Amino acid sequence: MDKERAQEIAHTIQDQLGSKALFMMGTKAIYQLANGGIEFDIKGTKKYRRIRIELNALDLYDVTFMQWRGTGKITKDVHENVYAEDLHKKIEKETGLYLKL
Repeated sequence: MDKERAQEIAHTIQDQLGSKALFMMGTKAIYQLANGGIEFDIKGTKKYRRIRIELNALDLYDVTFMQWRGTGKITKDVHENVYAEDLHKKIEKETGLYLKL
């Protein structure tokens, strides 16, 4: 995947989540992945510390919830084929954080 396409996908994911939702999760930095996905740290829950969202071949999202253990990340839960309109619901259910006022 070329760099411009990866950047476009990353920006689309951020737009679909919305800046308010990212703020409410305590996100300070968003990392763009080479495949066009994004990864970011969250605060306010002990269950997970990081979320990765990637576009898959079906034009849906794979959402991975991770925790830190020692010096590395551990994948805890993976949800495949999530629709863009279901991202908030999936994150709220898994983290217990509210993404809307």
